[in-house]
Amino acid sequence: MLLMQDIFIAMTDTSLVIIGWTMFELMIHARLMHKVQGEIRQVFKGKKKVYNSDIKDLDYLRPVINETLRLHPPTPLIPRQCKEKCEIGGYNSPVNTKVTINIWKIGRDQIIE
Repeated sequence: MLLMQDIFIAMTDTSLVIIGWTMFELMIHARLMHKVQGEIRQVFKGKKKVYNSDIKDLDYLRPVINETLRLHPPTPLIPRQCKEKCEIGGYNSPVNTKVTINIWKIGRDQIIE
C-alpha cells in the first residue's frame, strides 16, 4: 500500500528531475539560455511576487520545457496491457498481452514523410 508521503515524494522527484534536465540543456545551449533569461526578466521585471497567472506569458520557456520532456521523459518506459487483439509492425498481440511503450525512443524517432 502506497503511503501519501510516497506519492508526494514521487511527484516532487519528477519535477526536480525535469528542472535539472532543463537547466542542463540550457547550460549546453547558451544562446537558448540567454533567450529564456531575457524573456523571464522581461515578464517579471519589477515584480516582487510571481503568480501562476504570470507563467502564461512565458511563450519561449514553454516549448523549451516541452522539448526537455521529449528528450528526457521522467518515465521512459510505460507498461500497458492490450485490451483487444491488435497487430503492430507485423506482430500480433492477443488480448491481455503485456507491452512496454518506450517513450524515450518515440521522442527520438525521426518523422518519415
